[in-house]
Amino acid sequence: MRADRLLSLALLLQARGAATARSLAAELGVSVRTVYRDLAALSAAGQDGWRVLTLSFEHERAAVHRLVGFGDQVEVLDPSSVRAALLATAREILGRYQSGG
Repeated sequence: MRADRLLSLALLLQARGAATARSLAAELGVSVRTVYRDLAALSAAGQDGWRVLTLSFEHERAAVHRLVGFGDQVEVLDPSSVRAALLATAREILGRYQSGG
């Protein structure tokens, strides 16, 4: 899905600062030309703060699994059940590391 890819691209660039179109294409599983098109779309949207996106996932657990990998670079606004599951997952991760392993 394009919206999912655009979000991934924006977060990759935000996390790394800079990357080649070729490396981004390889990571996203698309062509270099697609990366350039997506970069143009992001540029047109304007990349100085948060953007609200609507994403679709197969089910809520898939959404949590994908979104948790973005750490503090994403905030789920809705549905509240995904928000709650993401918070519970973050607490589980935190607990694992606070207990010393």
